[in-house]
Amino acid sequence: MRRNFSRAHCERLRVFDCLAAQINDPTVVSYRPIEWMLNPAPWHRGRVVLIGDAAHANPPNVAQGAAMGIEHAVVLAEEATAPGAFEDAMTRFMARRWERVKLVVEVSRSVAKNQPWSREVKRNASAPAEL
Repeated sequence: MRRNFSRAHCERLRVFDCLAAQINDPTVVSYRPIEWMLNPAPWHRGRVVLIGDAAHANPPNVAQGAAMGIEHAVVLAEEATAPGAFEDAMTRFMARRWERVKLVVEVSRSVAKNQPWSREVKRNASAPAEL
């Protein structure tokens, strides 16, 4: 990282040196592989609905985690307050969200796999196969 900084960034390097000096015990450094999860549809049963990271989780490389949860909340509110049965609202919710979520998870996984510092990107094995 230091090779990427010019002399103009010398002050920033001092900050990095200070932070790096504080990481002196390898037993307190937690390294975990980058995980992802995409639960299959539907993300609801009865009146319980999973949204955001509970329904899917993508690597952080494209910074879409919070955005996806907010998008879900907006679409869920629109569909849940529309006239008709709740089950129909959830079917519409899934129809509106599935392709977007799948795309974001796939793009995030692809970006994570292509990062030089990324050693491992794996599916979260503890995620349920279905709701």
